[in-house]
Amino acid sequence: SPTGRAYEWNWHLITRLSRVFGLDQWNRAANGRPMSSSMLITLALLSGVGGFFSGFLGVGGAVVLIPLMLSVPPLLGVGQLTMHEVAGLTMVQVLVASFFAFRIHQRSGFIHRKTTLAIGLPMGACALLGSGLSKYMPSAYMLMVFGVLVALALVLLLKKTPNESGQGSDAFTFHL
Repeated sequence: SPTGRAYEWNWHLITRLSRVFGLDQWNRAANGRPMSSSMLITLALLSGVGGFFSGFLGVGGAVVLIPLMLSVPPLLGVGQLTMHEVAGLTMVQVLVASFFAFRIHQRSGFIHRKTTLAIGLPMGACALLGSGLSKYMPSAYMLMVFGVLVALALVLLLKKTPNESGQGSDAFTFHL
């Protein structure tokens, strides 16, 4: 029947595209290990938390996701990911969450196009470089670099800065 042939053709196309993009192994970790359904559900829920904070606060979801993805699955007994796997997963989450958050903030009039290009293009190029170099760095070093950057960000958030009038401020404020 024509409907049956269309279904078979669509299924064949989806299967072929999934192989081209590596999605035929969607339930496997980067090292080829199969992932349990429990692990996939856990990662999906954690990604939802990271996506919410990414859009709500404008922070990279990775700041929230990396600690969660490294600690929650082992605590629940559903598996464990390496720092390299977590870095790859958070990149996907951040890309998708950033795209949708960008569109919403753009519609609200909070996006300046020239500034976005001035920041986005160098950031994209450096992200490409950093992701390429990360495959040569041990997971422990990657985790240490992440920890140092988060600590530095915390120090910068808590640092006193002059108020808008240029005078020093004695009041303690968060710079969020």
